[in-house]
Amino acid sequence: MLTKVFQKTEKIIACLLVFLIPTQLALHFWPSYAFVFGIRVDYLAPAVYLTDVLVFCLIIFWYVNDRKIFLLFLKNKRTVILLFFIFIFVNTFFSTNLWISLWKWMKVLEMVLFALYLYHRKSTIGVKKLYSTLFISTATFSLIGVFQFFLGRTTGLFYFLGERSFDLTTPGIALVEIFGRDYIRAYSTFPHPNSLAGFLGVIILLSIYEKPMLGKKWFLAISIFLLCFLLTYSLSAFVSLVLAILILKIVSQKKMERKIVLFVCTLSLTLSLLLPILTRSFYTHFNFLGKKYTERIDLAYISGNMISSRFLQGVGLNTYIVNVPKFEGIFTYSWILQPVHNIFLLVFSETGFLGLVLYFLFFLKLLRTKHFLIFLFILTTGLFDHYWITLQQNILLYTFVVGLSLKRFKL
Repeated sequence: MLTKVFQKTEKIIACLLVFLIPTQLALHFWPSYAFVFGIRVDYLAPAVYLTDVLVFCLIIFWYVNDRKIFLLFLKNKRTVILLFFIFIFVNTFFSTNLWISLWKWMKVLEMVLFALYLYHRKSTIGVKKLYSTLFISTATFSLIGVFQFFLGRTTGLFYFLGERSFDLTTPGIALVEIFGRDYIRAYSTFPHPNSLAGFLGVIILLSIYEKPMLGKKWFLAISIFLLCFLLTYSLSAFVSLVLAILILKIVSQKKMERKIVLFVCTLSLTLSLLLPILTRSFYTHFNFLGKKYTERIDLAYISGNMISSRFLQGVGLNTYIVNVPKFEGIFTYSWILQPVHNIFLLVFSETGFLGLVLYFLFFLKLLRTKHFLIFLFILTTGLFDHYWITLQQNILLYTFVVGLSLKRFKL
């Protein structure tokens, strides 16, 4: 009887967590190291999200319900686990800020355990139930973004789910001009429309893969997802989604699909590594692009200097922003307190050459799974933004898809 109660409670918590993935309700802490030149930086602040608490509960349930399997897994992978912790120790020890890196590594460990939980417990919870919950959740939060676009402000009803308060006049808010009129790009409960677009792009591809599961509701669901996706006006996400769908629909042979994806993956890494070298020349010829793009170019240039200074060990996980003011940009020292908008450059800067190699090999493993086009989308959007490894909602969705995609776990 007690076992059944535990299993039922676990299923409820798992579905609640999946439904709340798009939210960002959290308790933030503001130690001195979360400030750079007196400016409060969200990326550096330790935060405990409601979704973190639910993930922790699920890991406890996994241990209680499957203790033997849990311990056997740890025993069988003890060499890999030991090497992983040695890597964490070295990166944290040489970090320019130990506490920032330590907290971020705790987040990485949490997501690794969450992915392993899904891998081991998905049949118990029910894959169909998890996907259905995710699609219902995304449709709900997509409608919030649609309402924001047409209202010209936030709805004001979902503050505790992470909806910020803003309107057309709020400084720094992302706007789009259509026929001479300004509109707020869809935010929903996300920090920025681009991160929402990335999230929705994954959901759209996932709904294409799992179309039979949605049945007659598929057209309604995909319509809501696409509407909100388009209202984010995220160019990088749009291009990445079109690329993934073209590969899915045009290339009929699976082997050819995977070869194209592997080529895109390798090309993406190569272009990312060349970006810091070419940025000064690029800036000289394309400085008319505007502040938003020139700032991204400058951050890429700074990442090159950062990599050169600590090629092997990196500056420490999540300390890119802390180190930005220490390195000269294209023309002067930068006050742009954001991560570089490229996941490969960000990983290379913070974890060094070995970290980059491990991350690339991890991506190659993901490209062998059923949902490899989703990971291609994550990769291509990651060439132009950082949210897949810096923002809670995107990290959780990324981990969710990884956990449900792996059929066997080999390292």
